[in-house]
Amino acid sequence: MWRLQNVGDIFDKISLYSANLKTVTLQEVQSFLIHEQNDELSNDDRAVSRFICDFLKDPQREVQEPHFSIGEFLDFLFSKQNDLWDPSKDTVYHDMSRPLAHYWIASSHNTYLTGDQLSSESSVEAYARCLRMGCRCIELDCWDGPDGMPFIYHGHTFTTKIKFMDVIRTIKEHAFATSEYPVILSIEDNCSLPQQRKMATAMQ
Repeated sequence: MWRLQNVGDIFDKISLYSANLKTVTLQEVQSFLIHEQNDELSNDDRAVSRFICDFLKDPQREVQEPHFSIGEFLDFLFSKQNDLWDPSKDTVYHDMSRPLAHYWIASSHNTYLTGDQLSSESSVEAYARCLRMGCRCIELDCWDGPDGMPFIYHGHTFTTKIKFMDVIRTIKEHAFATSEYPVILSIEDNCSLPQQRKMATAMQ
């Protein structure tokens, strides 16, 4: 991996792998894969050639020795094809039968907020988005509402308020849209006892 301080360093580094500073040839791509990526693919000319063609997706450039333009090479550097992530880990591969406390849990703080913690909008859509992204622990900051039912907002600030019941309905609708695993409701309960009872009834 390159340890670069600014964008200019990227172009200085690219000059090591582009003799004419316009294109990156098959051999230069191989050199990059060897010296920067330690990629075993670099040992196979045909595999590297196929890799470049697959990335370019241009039938007219499917030749024996394809090349990148500098722009295409930069696109490759920041592309999914150059990602460190192992795609085999896209699906659950751990033992999921152990106690809950044995796992790191994807969690959200102030889930309802769409911006800063002082004056931004609160939104039920924020809960839907968070759950659909795989989050399994979401936060509800609950305060007494004027109609006998709690609302949710960042207390003692200028953030807007949303109804507790709207949030509960949204959670029910989206909780298991992308994951079958439990959802933890982290409730900061600032409500009076009567409204706490209504919260409990709503979640039964």
